[in-house]
Amino acid sequence: MATSSFSRSSFDLRSATYFPSYRQLPFDNDINDLFYKPSKDGIYRPSHHWAFLAEIVEARIMRLPPSMNVITITGDLGFQRPCYLVRDREGTEINVAFHTEPVDMAIHGFDEKNYAVGNTMAVLYANRHCFMDGTEGLRIEELPIMKVIPCALETLLNVDPEVATTATLCKRCGTDNGKLLVCANCKIKYCSQWKCRHADWKAHKAECAAIGLVREWRHRDWSQFDGFWEETTMIDGLKLSAKGREKT
Repeated sequence: MATSSFSRSSFDLRSATYFPSYRQLPFDNDINDLFYKPSKDGIYRPSHHWAFLAEIVEARIMRLPPSMNVITITGDLGFQRPCYLVRDREGTEINVAFHTEPVDMAIHGFDEKNYAVGNTMAVLYANRHCFMDGTEGLRIEELPIMKVIPCALETLLNVDPEVATTATLCKRCGTDNGKLLVCANCKIKYCSQWKCRHADWKAHKAECAAIGLVREWRHRDWSQFDGFWEETTMIDGLKLSAKGREKT
């Protein structure tokens, strides 16, 4: 068994290897030896795990002429597919287009309400794709590789679970002010004053989701690929199995 090169202490959501920006991603019609390597049977498979992170900027709909035989969501103007304009940490904006069948979307619990502007997408094993109109982006064919985090990308990039765990003062007012209340999920602490918890509630919900995900990801070994990881469509959603994605 190969020795792992992944260090949990140096976990970094800005890593070009494990959390590449869009321009650092491989193309889906090419073999990039930074992300893929041949197995014993000659099939190229991922050499490690990676996830593309981007914030949803705009919800769009891809409308296709009725003559096309790849059917997704049926609408009055032909066939429609969910599509989202997203922005990565470098400021690059791309389209993330879903090319999935209605039955698959129903099975995997796709809900457009989860894909709200301001939320963050995580796409496992993402590859750049050239669309027929000449634009680039991500073509999503398998929903289990998707995760939606109900927080801004900047929030996700900057949270530190260790700070939340070791803090001894109220996050809002900076005092202990009696007994501290601890969030069971993220371990952020608040004093017993209702106004502190109430005033920080919206920010806490976003940070709580981000901290929970980062804490989970830190305990994974991203450097060793021994099968495709499963993800969830939402941070607290149903666990779903991902199909294999291979290159020959």
